[in-house]
Amino acid sequence: MNTLLQLEQLGRETDPDSGRVGASLPESLYKFKSKSTFYPTYLRDNIINMFQKNIETELSYLYETVRDSSTSSNLTKKEKRALETLKNDHDIVIRQADKGGQIVILNKSDYVSEAYRQLADKDTYLSLDKNPTYAYKMELDTLLQEALNFNIIDEKLIAFIKNDTPKSAIFHHLPKIHKKERPPLGRPIIAGIGSLGENLCEFIDHFLQPLVLRLPRSYFLSPEALYL
Repeated sequence: MNTLLQLEQLGRETDPDSGRVGASLPESLYKFKSKSTFYPTYLRDNIINMFQKNIETELSYLYETVRDSSTSSNLTKKEKRALETLKNDHDIVIRQADKGGQIVILNKSDYVSEAYRQLADKDTYLSLDKNPTYAYKMELDTLLQEALNFNIIDEKLIAFIKNDTPKSAIFHHLPKIHKKERPPLGRPIIAGIGSLGENLCEFIDHFLQPLVLRLPRSYFLSPEALYL
């Protein structure tokens, strides 16, 4: 009987609709949610504890066995020295090519010069006096709260979109070695993992993808698509 009650309680705690505040979202939006941190600690018993201890013991033994065993490398000593030399050379930059998957080794000075050349384009980039991330975060939090108040979204979607500790997105570029210019030009990349807009962009992209597929094919490779 106690086990049954525990299972029922577990079901209530893991019910995705339990205690939901805000709009009732369509099932297609259920994927936009934060990773669960739920762990039913009160359901642990001696059997579970013993099982965990045995697994930890076996993993520790496996780690010690692998660490102490002599493993052969698929690299020669000369190749290892060459890789170590490249790794410690601060005058070069190693990047994947924009197309084809090749590995490109560039002079660091050329790579940095290309980055500054692109960032100097005032029609595309704007120099800022300070990091605006916090101001944007406050604005986004206000919009999310208003959407919740009007039953447009629910608390779980807010938890997915919000980022209380956002990182600044990082600019870099991939060398276009398939083009004739040397040193090669770079394709600009904004690495936004962990940034304020990462999950928000994923959510918006869910709605934009079907619309993009309806565009005339000529728009796909045209700058005009950015202004639709």
